[in-house]
Amino acid sequence: MISPRVVLATWDRIGPDIQRLAFSFFLWELGFSLYAPLWSVHLRDLGAAPHQVGLIFSLSYLISTLSAVPGGLLADRFNRKRLMILFWSIGAPSALIFAFATRWEMTIPGVVLYFSSFMVLPSINAYVTHLVGDDDPAPAFAMVYVATPAVQLVGPTVGGLIAEQFGMRAVLLMSFICYIASTICLLFLSSQPAPRVTPGVRRRRSLSGNRPFLIFLALAPLLYLYFYMVLPFIGPYLEEIHGLSRGWIGALTSLAAAGGVIFTLLVGQAGVRWGRVRMLGLAISFFGIGVPLIGISGAGPVLVAGFLLAGCFYASTMLMFSIVAGMARERSTGRYFGAYGFTGGFGMILAPTLGGWLYNWAPQALFFGVGAMGAVLTALVAGLSRWLEEERYHDTAIS
Repeated sequence: MISPRVVLATWDRIGPDIQRLAFSFFLWELGFSLYAPLWSVHLRDLGAAPHQVGLIFSLSYLISTLSAVPGGLLADRFNRKRLMILFWSIGAPSALIFAFATRWEMTIPGVVLYFSSFMVLPSINAYVTHLVGDDDPAPAFAMVYVATPAVQLVGPTVGGLIAEQFGMRAVLLMSFICYIASTICLLFLSSQPAPRVTPGVRRRRSLSGNRPFLIFLALAPLLYLYFYMVLPFIGPYLEEIHGLSRGWIGALTSLAAAGGVIFTLLVGQAGVRWGRVRMLGLAISFFGIGVPLIGISGAGPVLVAGFLLAGCFYASTMLMFSIVAGMARERSTGRYFGAYGFTGGFGMILAPTLGGWLYNWAPQALFFGVGAMGAVLTALVAGLSRWLEEERYHDTAIS
């Protein structure tokens, strides 16, 4: 298990810039966590039918997918700190648009702004990868991305309670404040210009010649499809099928976040010893067990166990990024993350539509379908693990 002493030692070791980035990321994710579990329900309140909810999510994932490649190219050419500030500033106003929308169609401009800001992800990941250097990237990525489940220990519960007392507009206005605070925190990061090509240095391998990365790239759409197919429908399922209140939905989402914190920190350390790919397979299997448990129970220890295991979604995201970081070259790190985000995004685009179709046909079929897919993916990752060598491809000087 992960002790507080190990966590604190890792936090000290990652350095002040990654610590500041983690805090900024924490504030951003706090803003998102206030309304994320209720986003599908809010769209329904604005008049969206289930297939239109799926359409909004598919649009979101389409924009974030298309943003990955330009985001990666920019991260390798321009100052990464400045790019993070720019893209954060683009996404922040989305919460205001959501707050004052009176029909679901009016949320679309906000969706465009928010998910266009996902161009920031290659810059964030390249920034961390550069600072890590030759060390294993998993612990540093765990310290940054643990912010996502950590904020949801309280964020969804607070958001759900505010929504019940004051409505969704108050929740979204609080989210906007968090986004602005997060953007301001980025001003205190050290500058990180993009790496320059040094004369007399040649690249050891091009991206297309990196076989482990290409294998992982082919796996990416399946992984994203697996995780994102069910997420938009957990809230509506609990409300419509089991009659849970929005406050309880928020509280259960916080419970999943508790599992996410535990598993993210655990696999971040265990990945150094046992390998990030093996830990990814473990996280996939746990998520595939948790989702069907949510589908069969509306209360009690089974539902609690299901949400705790479903929190492995957060650990899986961190592991996928750290695996790419371990395969990337210094001078094209942004492009590696951009290519992975673009390829995986096709799974995200399909996921809500397929999930919505299954949910309309038979809600429980969606949850059990994800469980079956988890078993297949676990076996696939295990079978491919020996080819997914986590080696960093540096530039090699010409002698």
